[in-house]
Amino acid sequence: MFATGERTRRVLITGLEGFVGQHLATELAGAEKQKVFGSIRRPELRVDLPLPSDRISACDLLDRAAVEELVERIKPDFIYHLAGKADLGGSWQEPGETIRANLMGTLNLIQAVLIGSPKCRVLAVSTGGVYGRMLGDQDALKEDSCIAPVDPYSVSKAAVELLCWQYFESHGLQAIIARSFNHIGPGQSPRFLVGRVAKCIAEIEANVRAPVLALGNLSSRRDFTDVRDVVRAYRALMDRGRAGEVYNVASGRAVEIGQVVQSALSFSEVPIRLEAGDDRARPLDSPVLIGDSSKLRSHVGWEPTVSIEESILDALNYARSRVRDFRSPSVG
Repeated sequence: MFATGERTRRVLITGLEGFVGQHLATELAGAEKQKVFGSIRRPELRVDLPLPSDRISACDLLDRAAVEELVERIKPDFIYHLAGKADLGGSWQEPGETIRANLMGTLNLIQAVLIGSPKCRVLAVSTGGVYGRMLGDQDALKEDSCIAPVDPYSVSKAAVELLCWQYFESHGLQAIIARSFNHIGPGQSPRFLVGRVAKCIAEIEANVRAPVLALGNLSSRRDFTDVRDVVRAYRALMDRGRAGEVYNVASGRAVEIGQVVQSALSFSEVPIRLEAGDDRARPLDSPVLIGDSSKLRSHVGWEPTVSIEESILDALNYARSRVRDFRSPSVG
């Protein structure tokens, strides 16, 4: 951390091209005495990102030499580590790739930090999924609750947490774990519930899709937080969180997925028929996940500010704008 009047700090966001990475870059853009850099997986992903092109580097985190070069060149004071495979459903089809990308990518980054910028603070993003299934009478999950992940993605993130803890203990790595529960908002990929629902509604409104929304199981309950609140939490943790600690990033209340879908449908400009069924892509799933974020709130003073309804509407309006852009004829 830096006192007033000290030098400009250098910040690296891995996974800049992702949903959270772009919102985080926007959140950090106006900060004083800070220069923000980003890494992306491939050069072609450089388009339409919220950083100047000369601050964006293509770097595969599985390429250890490339990661070492990146860290040595930027000499970051802060790293927000968002890169990796974040598709829980897809992790059932590619468990090995998910674990390799998330665990080995993090290991390469940690080792590069110890060589090129050993005093750097690293915020590693994990998931509330590491807790696994909640018991029927269990309260909201706290950071000291047992972890027992039930899907390959969450297993990979539990391994990342242990890796960061080991390097904190053995090498003094200034690592902080953000154990984030479900986050939603404008720009989320259709691979995730709200992004998929928003895209479908926008396409139905534009008359390019039949007026039917087919989804899997809607009875599960999840703890949803708007992505803009999530990145504010990350920023606060980087500034005031304690190295070696785990922090839940969560709203503290669970909402049934069916309720989220119905809220999105209430914003539709046309009638849509909902068809729900079982999600066969996930052999195991947790009926409910609720995170207790009291530690985050007390340590850094964070509070969520965006309602779930506002978040859903913003996601839908973003999807509508993308559909309009896609359908608009080119000029010139």
